[in-house]
Amino acid sequence: MAMASRDRALDGLRGLAALAVAGGHSILTFTGLGIWALTYAQFGDQPFPVVAARLGYLVAPSDAAVMLFFVLSGHVLWAMFDRRYRGIESFPLCIAERLWRLLPTSIAAGLLFGAAVHINYIAPMDTPELWRTMFILSRDTNGVLWSLQVEIVASVLLFGVWAATRGRALPAFLLAVPSIFVFLRTGSEVALFLPAFLLGALIREVPERIARSLLLPLAGVPILVASSVFWGHGWEARIFEMSGAFLIVAWARAVQPRWLLSRPVQFLGLVSYPFYLVHGLGIAFAFRNMPWVPVDQTANRVATLFILSTLSALLLAWIIHRLVERPAMHLRLADLVKPREALAG
Repeated sequence: MAMASRDRALDGLRGLAALAVAGGHSILTFTGLGIWALTYAQFGDQPFPVVAARLGYLVAPSDAAVMLFFVLSGHVLWAMFDRRYRGIESFPLCIAERLWRLLPTSIAAGLLFGAAVHINYIAPMDTPELWRTMFILSRDTNGVLWSLQVEIVASVLLFGVWAATRGRALPAFLLAVPSIFVFLRTGSEVALFLPAFLLGALIREVPERIARSLLLPLAGVPILVASSVFWGHGWEARIFEMSGAFLIVAWARAVQPRWLLSRPVQFLGLVSYPFYLVHGLGIAFAFRNMPWVPVDQTANRVATLFILSTLSALLLAWIIHRLVERPAMHLRLADLVKPREALAG
């Protein structure tokens, strides 16, 4: 997913989260939503292969990884607001720059989906649906766009909160409680996930001594990954996932662990946004090209699908990054319109 700052450890964390999403979707291709939705309380009524398949989502927790994206976005966006904008008068520039960051890559990915339709790799879509997919207005063809839709709206709301609180993260976080109540009343996805962005904004307030404690990842990882096993995918589990993601991001930001700075992980982070958008195409390609794996060897088929789809999606993501995403990032919108009065300092 798109971010606005270059913290190398958080880049690596974002790359691993994108890989977890791809892994979870590879499992989902074979299990369907029924097994994905199982909780611990239902395990006793299920055969071992079904339970094993459900536990596979602990290795590739796609939903938890998206929650990590949201907390990361909240942290990076809040810091960007402080660094680049003065107040509510910068709102038009902020929105324009966020769209500039997200849309060129999503347009390129959408065109690839259109090409995949042409060669019969994915279900047909008409021209209006292609345009909606390119501009993140529809999730019908590329399901992962639901999170981009949430992020765009949440980014707007987060900027409003930042301007209203004058960049004070703790008062801003107090809005998490009414946001959950709004979700319970309306079912709004944005209201459900806005607290994750607010938690991200709060990360920089964590004292360095606490942020560097190994207890944060030791508690954060199981909370983030395993909450859905006990509470399903409802709002209760989401709150736990947000808390786990908060602990992990705060620790990674403070410690900058070497394994997150390694070249393979950094490469994943570099192409994480286009990879996230096109990994579904990688799955479609791999599913069509693995006939040598017997249909009764589900575990082998999942592993093969994941490897083939990841390699093909990484290739597409690297091409999009080099030809579209990186040039767009280097050619900042502010450099085109030069609204100097809207920038901080």
